[in-house]
Amino acid sequence: MKKLVVIATGNAGKVREFAKAFENSDPDLEFKTQKEIGFTDDVDENGTSFQENAKIKALAVAAFLKSKNIGGTVIADDSGLEVKALGGAPGIHSARFAGEHGNSRANNEKLLRELADKQDRSARFVCHLCIVHENGNVDYVEGECPGNIIQEFRGDEGFGYDPLFVPKGKSLTFAEMSLEEKQALSHRGHAIEILKSRKLLSAF
Repeated sequence: MKKLVVIATGNAGKVREFAKAFENSDPDLEFKTQKEIGFTDDVDENGTSFQENAKIKALAVAAFLKSKNIGGTVIADDSGLEVKALGGAPGIHSARFAGEHGNSRANNEKLLRELADKQDRSARFVCHLCIVHENGNVDYVEGECPGNIIQEFRGDEGFGYDPLFVPKGKSLTFAEMSLEEKQALSHRGHAIEILKSRKLLSAF
């Protein structure tokens, strides 16, 4: 019987990244989105940091699992883009930078406008994971990926700011890379590798 791991998101792209990372090392893990286990509430992510927001989401979904007598671990990922010239913005507001949550095109277009007269286009993606185990224990993992924001959209893969972000030392945007290539470099990939190395999903 496979062990359930619920990723506290409706973003299927994120779940694919987790599933891909663990498919060989831990094939007994079954990854699902929160919607797939019936959680449809809008969680008020009112924290002041990535870690706080990840914890809020993870605890909400974990409480739902417990109320339904469903055993499993919950992982919430709060991640975003921090641009040096913008004082760390969009930061925790990455998903709704342009006002509408999840409108990637609008977010990217606003980012390009904000950087139009900036020389420094350095940025970093950051990812904070909060893991709530079936026994209630909580763990945290953080990953990051430095890079730069280019001046035009490139690539059709990925999601979010991927078409504008080129990782440090590379020439392709995340949106021009395969999932495997991105996984090896990305902030989430980095955090997932730490998660694997600490064997945190074996703790439940």
